[in-house]
Amino acid sequence: MPFDKQKIEFHIKEWLMEHSSLLVPNLGQFDAVYKSAVVFPSIHHILPPSKEITFYPSAKHNDGLFENYLAEENKVPLLEVETKLKQYVTALKIELGAQRRYAIQGLGQLVLNPQDVMEFHQAEDANLLGDAFGLPNLLQVKPLVENIQPSEPEEDIVIEMPDFSEDDNQSGKISFPVWRYAAVATLVFGASTGVWYLSRNPAALGSLNPNTWFSAAPTEEKTSPKDTVKTSTTQDTNTTQDPATTTDTPTKKVDTGKESQSTQKTDKKTSKSDPEKTYTASANTEQSSIQVPASLQGKLSNNLVFNPQTPANLAQVLINKPMARFFVVAASFGDQRNAYSFYNNLVAKGFKNPKIISPNGQNKLYRVTIADYGNKKQAQDNASAYEKQFQENFWILEF
Repeated sequence: MPFDKQKIEFHIKEWLMEHSSLLVPNLGQFDAVYKSAVVFPSIHHILPPSKEITFYPSAKHNDGLFENYLAEENKVPLLEVETKLKQYVTALKIELGAQRRYAIQGLGQLVLNPQDVMEFHQAEDANLLGDAFGLPNLLQVKPLVENIQPSEPEEDIVIEMPDFSEDDNQSGKISFPVWRYAAVATLVFGASTGVWYLSRNPAALGSLNPNTWFSAAPTEEKTSPKDTVKTSTTQDTNTTQDPATTTDTPTKKVDTGKESQSTQKTDKKTSKSDPEKTYTASANTEQSSIQVPASLQGKLSNNLVFNPQTPANLAQVLINKPMARFFVVAASFGDQRNAYSFYNNLVAKGFKNPKIISPNGQNKLYRVTIADYGNKKQAQDNASAYEKQFQENFWILEF
């Protein structure tokens, strides 16, 4: 299988998601350091945790780990990998010398400074931290305060009342401001209306939760069609996904998630104790064509509404055990309600069969997927197509 520029850069990004250091022979060393979330109180802005990449062009020692990884992943001889990698580095340096910059897809750019020394500038949307994948930048906007002009004070109505004092010749004047009665009546009416509405609609209280990421708004509930798959132990949905329609019969169990090495070890232990599943699927093979819902426009994160309703077919949507599949993850959430809400938004946007992978092992996140495949290469190709279609980052989870 010949190597090309996109394939090598995809493996560079994939390596840095799982490791903290990568040395490319004759080019330099990339280091990925964990960076915690950053809060900017003055501008009401929160950046999620991520990995910050630094580049050292002076590092020349080759440990051979990356070449062995490429050879094993693509099933090609090590000598061929070394040759293709040298060709890639040579082409990179030629373009860098001519253009003074070179873009690495999904990571950032290598540039030459005035001293002709290579520097790396990380892309703003490049997030290599699996636990925070899909978490957007949070921005708190201050509400606009309407400038209300003070109205002219109303004149008090003066009613003359008889004075019951000893002096019958004197009379007292008592004033009754009418606007006070109107204000009290308005407050009483508003409070009673609010209590009546909340008593009739207790679910509306959920919109008061400050931790929700979507605005509470009524949405039309849509139920996605179900495709059944027969198993020897449990009943799951057919692995046919939308936008990419696929059907596959798993022949082995893969129990690792691409989030951290500790998570991979925990998932492996769990999968050994689970019974082996046998799937009966149709004879159709998985297709690599991308079928995007006709009604879907722009990014997946556009026009989201908060709809935490539990899916009607939760037993088929929620994945609790490894299925030996390669999932395309669109977002991860620590709150189950946010995961359900994002799933309901995907169904409303036209995705026929998204999934939710429940927390497992040391991973405490709910991961919402839009497609899954039995072939890793097909999952990678379709994930790249999704990124071009939606201008979003997607993550391949082997589970």
